[in-house]
Amino acid sequence: MLILDFDGTLTDVEEEGVPFTEGYLRDLAALTGSSLEQIRELHARFQAEILGDPTRYAWVMNGLAVAPATVDPYLRIKPIAAMILDELGIVLPTRFRENLFSDILYRDNYRLTRTAFRAGAVELLTEVFTQEMPAAIVTNSHTDAVLSKLLVLAGLYSSKDEALFAERLFGFWRERVYGGAKKYVVDNNGDSGTTKLEFKLSGLDRPIFCKRPHYFDLLQRLRSERGLVWADFLVVGDIFELDLALPLILGANVALMRSPTTPSYEIDFLGTRVNARVLDSISQILPHYRETRTAA
Repeated sequence: MLILDFDGTLTDVEEEGVPFTEGYLRDLAALTGSSLEQIRELHARFQAEILGDPTRYAWVMNGLAVAPATVDPYLRIKPIAAMILDELGIVLPTRFRENLFSDILYRDNYRLTRTAFRAGAVELLTEVFTQEMPAAIVTNSHTDAVLSKLLVLAGLYSSKDEALFAERLFGFWRERVYGGAKKYVVDNNGDSGTTKLEFKLSGLDRPIFCKRPHYFDLLQRLRSERGLVWADFLVVGDIFELDLALPLILGANVALMRSPTTPSYEIDFLGTRVNARVLDSISQILPHYRETRTAA
């Protein structure tokens, strides 16, 4: 079965995130009484610092580093916002600052996100549909947000016959989108199908956490409903820790969609695993999926 992450895997998050980042910075300027130009300059400086050292900066949830902060604009913005407030000498209570960064500013500006599919996404989703392949989209995003982007994809078909095809294409994927996966939630007391709590990667000082029970429950549901074993899965994602670490430990095949911000330590690690692959384009997904089926 083919399991696809959505944002960053099928979409170009750097392109999609431009209005999100701009809105977030506008709100920071208003809240701090700074000029938008000053906030933009600080953002550019701190973003370059984060991108220059992917091992140092992480996306922190509930006090745990759950993914590198470098990999997309949505993960980068929280540590950048914290660095901006520190630079401006603005001190806020920890809980209020956490809520401001992760909830209020994030939620209000995420709705500004535009839709930009990666090259090959339309072809991939269309072929999976026409071949009636076992597949699902498993994402942290809300289901409605993903479906709204898939409607944009369906809108690429304009003639009467194409419109009927687009309706069927959308209907196929509408039943196969599983949102709210909460891949970022770590709970070492929860059931994640593995007793392994964490592991280390060469070149990274912090641990990779394995116990992500919400994500496991969703994958386990798909596996049980279809009577599959973990080796029957190919899970494709763009953020190793969120999308791939748990299924890799469980025994699934995994594939990382490389981007310019993918940390090199992830690429090096996956190169040592027989059930892992690093991909450079969406066009490589189905050939690799068929390869894993042949090997099975």
